[in-house]
Amino acid sequence: RPLSRDHSLVARLVETGIIRQEDAENHPQKHVLTAALGVADEIEPDVPAEPLSLEKSDVVLICTDGLWGQLTEAELKENFAFPNYSFFLCKLLRRNGI
Repeated sequence: RPLSRDHSLVARLVETGIIRQEDAENHPQKHVLTAALGVADEIEPDVPAEPLSLEKSDVVLICTDGLWGQLTEAELKENFAFPNYSFFLCKLLRRNGI
């Protein structure tokens, strides 16, 4: 499950009800960002309000929409089953032309 919110213009349009989620996937401005680290002197990063409680078998994936936007949640979960999951995720991205 995502721990932070999507900082794209299209996500904001969906949140405010201007467009539907179904329209967001093919929106021409889906990659326009409303916030990003390093583009302003001060930015408030998203952090969970409560500490994240992890179990030994949990996996935390830090990535951009270049990964999670191209693969389904099922594909991501399936690849974490492999000991060298980063290799398999890269292979899957290459197969998808990313």
